[in-house]
Amino acid sequence: MSEKKFVQIGYTKKTHGLGGELKVNIDAAMLEDFIKTELVFLEERGSKTPYFIEKVRIGNEVIVKFEDVNVKETAQNLTGKAIFLRESDVLEDSEREMELPDEGYGYCLNFILIDKTVGEVGKIEDILDMPAQQMAVVEHAGRQVYVPLIPQFIEKVDKKGRKVFVNLPEGLLEL
Repeated sequence: MSEKKFVQIGYTKKTHGLGGELKVNIDAAMLEDFIKTELVFLEERGSKTPYFIEKVRIGNEVIVKFEDVNVKETAQNLTGKAIFLRESDVLEDSEREMELPDEGYGYCLNFILIDKTVGEVGKIEDILDMPAQQMAVVEHAGRQVYVPLIPQFIEKVDKKGRKVFVNLPEGLLEL
């Protein structure tokens, strides 16, 4: 049996009200996927546990109500958990209907940066908004490296695989 592949789309925050609702933080690029799915998985004790979504409300915050989670105490046990979708449930770009606000490359946080010459550079740990462009902060060879996120360097962004493929100028990753 093949192992299911999952994509992290956010995490649960704290409870909301007394009826078992939870506030969640969902990556902006994955919000439509979250709204349109019936089933998500929460990481519990090292494994992915399925939860069916009863309803989602979006206002200043995203609030979710899972089936069979009807009291605050039950919801409390689900706070601080990573939220995943099966890779097969992630929408194709052609299926998307929602316009995302232009946040630049902010959605690439926690993606893996892969250079055409060097190979895997590291995980994007932060995205900094600089006056001229956004910069990816990546741990590479034991130090923090700042990589400009500009169209001239970016060859492809694989949202499903959570990877950014770049062709960086020679010497950019060196001391």
